[in-house]
Amino acid sequence: MTDWKRGGSYMTQFLHLKAAGDVLNAVGWPNILPERDITRAMACIQLLRPVARGLTKGAEPGTLFDLCCRRGILAVLAAHLLPYKTVFAVEMCENSPPLDTAMPLTRRFTPIEADIYKGQALVDLIRSKTGAVLASSHANRSESERIVHLYQTSPNVLQLVLLPDVQGHQVRDGIRKPLRRSTLDPISAWALDMALWLRADVYKDSRLRGFGPRVLIHARRSWKAGVTEPAPSPPRLPSF
Repeated sequence: MTDWKRGGSYMTQFLHLKAAGDVLNAVGWPNILPERDITRAMACIQLLRPVARGLTKGAEPGTLFDLCCRRGILAVLAAHLLPYKTVFAVEMCENSPPLDTAMPLTRRFTPIEADIYKGQALVDLIRSKTGAVLASSHANRSESERIVHLYQTSPNVLQLVLLPDVQGHQVRDGIRKPLRRSTLDPISAWALDMALWLRADVYKDSRLRGFGPRVLIHARRSWKAGVTEPAPSPPRLPSF
């Protein structure tokens, strides 16, 4: 696990974007917690950006699925900032962002009302896309574990960026005993437990302090081979 801190606050970065006003209008800003949701979405964008730019060199630009998107701020940000061919904002209830609020993005931004637990249509859609990417900045424990499963069982998915929105007491019973006995807090131990069998990286982003859990899980596969790349440095158990 890497303790990660670069640059200024995510909110400051967001406010310097030319598209900041359009993003807030698209997601209906009175209905979100602006600083918290923007900060968490921007943290995911930092990990999505390098791979998204690399995908444009492939046969087909990548497709992003923002799963459990709530009001879709991560999806809208990605549609404005990153060169994906299509961005799908997936939510299972009426919180799905209405398409007419994102009219400037209609060619690349598509909201979907779907349950990530049920039915095959969403799974088939994900697996039909070359260079698919899964991301979420709002998933609870069960949603996070389902998203990890979708990544594992979909060889065409090249990247997973997951910023779980959980509390320590919600994940404690899901941690295997060796990590449960470590000095890590429950959320870090739970995330590291998943990352170890995903061969993924885990980051603890200091700029998320005060905006919910700070642990990001990042997994990626080779574009050509379709196999999981080893983490640049193996996840470790640091002292925080």
